[in-house]
Amino acid sequence: RSMTWNDNKKKPVSIASYHCSIMNSIRECSDGTIQHLELKFTPLIFTGTPSIMIIVRDVTQKEIIKKLEERDRNKTKAFASVSHEFRTPLNTIIAVMDSLKSRLTDDLYQDFVLPAYNSAKLLLFLVNDILDLHQLQEGKLTIVPTTFNLRTLLEESLGLIAIQAKSRGLKTGLQFASNVNEIMINDPNRTRQIINNLLANALKFTPSGSIMIKVEKDANDRIVISVTDTGIGIKQEDVKKLFKDFGKIDSEVNRDLNSQGVGLGLVISHRLARLLCSDKKLAGLHVDSTYQKGSTFLF
Repeated sequence: RSMTWNDNKKKPVSIASYHCSIMNSIRECSDGTIQHLELKFTPLIFTGTPSIMIIVRDVTQKEIIKKLEERDRNKTKAFASVSHEFRTPLNTIIAVMDSLKSRLTDDLYQDFVLPAYNSAKLLLFLVNDILDLHQLQEGKLTIVPTTFNLRTLLEESLGLIAIQAKSRGLKTGLQFASNVNEIMINDPNRTRQIINNLLANALKFTPSGSIMIKVEKDANDRIVISVTDTGIGIKQEDVKKLFKDFGKIDSEVNRDLNSQGVGLGLVISHRLARLLCSDKKLAGLHVDSTYQKGSTFLF
């Protein structure tokens, strides 16, 4: 852009009308690789002469990261699109197999129908997880605050694992602090989803001992919900893998106890916990674990 110039003072009278320009360029290197460059043109006065300063930055790595992120978004979008189409037939299959329970003998149902029923339920859970993950990545998942009874919700969630826990000799329980109001305003469905994920994980990785839910207030009068187990625990170097997409801990013990998991439950729970918490500095799931002694997940 043009600028007004004062020959006597050798300084620009008006510089508000001009600005720096940025241009991107691609060049092929001698070894055949492609290099992405960012060129920044800035007008300035150098020794009294109007000049242009050109800064060249190599942004190749930035472009590679950008393409990888875009690829991941497209992959999740494709998964979500296909997964959405799976929901109706899966729900139909599950309903039909459930209705067979009253029409077949227990032995026939246990031997032939129940394995297929559990597999279909597992696939439906995976489909729902993929759809939730896609919505979270796109920022489309919304929290719907409503009034609900937190104690009742937690007791119902414990009830879902009660039979399986009892058959394995595991103790389950709820410790609800007296200074916490049972009635709260938040999203009960997403709260239940997080709790159910944490309880399901605790059940998988706790061969003996107990699984407990605790509700209390911290020093700043915030409500904290925690799920504690006496399971196999997590090594400190593996904790960082927990909240990565499809991030499973790859060890022989984990593969034996969680052969069918794909590593989405904690990722989704972590992101949902961020949305539910009003204090963004503390938002998300937090982990306190001792290897071979147990773990506590809280939010």
